[in-house]
Amino acid sequence: MAEILVRRAGSTDEFTRLTSITWINEFVKLGGEQLVPYYADILGAVLPCISDEEEKIRVVARETNEELRAIKADPAEGFDIGAILSIAKRELNSEHEATRIEALHWFFTLLDRYCAEFLAYLNDIFDPLLNALSDPSDAPAHEKIGVVDSQWIVHQVIPSLGNQGQSENGRAPWEGLRERCRKEWGLFQTRMAEAEKAYYEMMGITPPNVIFVS
Repeated sequence: MAEILVRRAGSTDEFTRLTSITWINEFVKLGGEQLVPYYADILGAVLPCISDEEEKIRVVARETNEELRAIKADPAEGFDIGAILSIAKRELNSEHEATRIEALHWFFTLLDRYCAEFLAYLNDIFDPLLNALSDPSDAPAHEKIGVVDSQWIVHQVIPSLGNQGQSENGRAPWEGLRERCRKEWGLFQTRMAEAEKAYYEMMGITPPNVIFVS
């Protein structure tokens, strides 16, 4: 049943999408950890629906997404972190901002709960996460702060990143990686400052004296 609902959640028919995502929502509420084998597939159906043109579908999809995030499954019991990261990575390329933001939230959630397991997949997700920093909209800049900050700390202190990047001009691969991190972080800080300034101006509020420390 879960597989059928997941497929139909991507239907071109609005009523079919709404019915499917509503049933998925009920299954997640009732099934909880029993749905672990279908966790990634369900998330793959839910994230795109968060940006659906129909408001009812968006509301149910967001609720379902939060229900999924609240389930603290154990990797030892079949929870596939790699599959979830694969879905989140795919949705980082979504044309819809709301879906991209939720994908970033999933990276932060998994990093926070399963740090050791998360790092095992860093080779695959490092570039997409850095590319997400250059998102042209301001909203993701505010939303992604948790992911970026956590990843920045990880890249500074985890020695397993020594094999990342490429060796150039006699420098070790990690040196190039560190330089790229610092460059991306600097760009992010600039965009955050600009976004904050624009927000306060729009709201007619005098901005506080906030200093971003790298």
